[in-house]
Amino acid sequence: FRRAGRWWAVGTARDISERKRAEEALRQLAATDGLTGLFNRRRFLEMGTAELERARRFGHPVSLIMFDVDHFKKVNDTRGHDAGDAVLVALARTARDALRGVDILGRLGGEEFAVVLPETGIDAAVEVAGRLRLAVAGMDVVLGGAPLPVTISLGVVQGRAPGENLDEFLKRADEAMYRAKTSGRNRVERG
Repeated sequence: FRRAGRWWAVGTARDISERKRAEEALRQLAATDGLTGLFNRRRFLEMGTAELERARRFGHPVSLIMFDVDHFKKVNDTRGHDAGDAVLVALARTARDALRGVDILGRLGGEEFAVVLPETGIDAAVEVAGRLRLAVAGMDVVLGGAPLPVTISLGVVQGRAPGENLDEFLKRADEAMYRAKTSGRNRVERG
């Protein structure tokens, strides 16, 4: 403003760093599974849908792996829910380490997980699933001084163009995973 023939400026400053940190923490809580730190179902579905649309737009392959822990109910029933939680945390860490940074890994619920593999055809996705299966089988989960063996069953599918949505994609992967379970568990089935 101008006063007495001179120009003046008035300003205020407010440090909103703490508010920004709190907002980011809320965003993290809304997008991640509290136990494993992986994407939760809602965030996984958002990111998976976006990746499926991107793959379709550019004509690139995209694959999906769905997996869950074999005999998980038995772990919870015989060793307790703390043991089940320890298995899920170890599984999440092992899966994260076995996958690429661009892969979208999420916990869909309970002991069920899924991974969207961008730029990946079915043959490469089956290889990734095999490496993941072996990595999980090699985990060292020790509870109360006793080792707890963990295996997973996996279903692997490649996206279909042009009309398949993520729900249909997940359903096909789930069917392949179910075949892995009914065929003896601790195996990979291609859908």
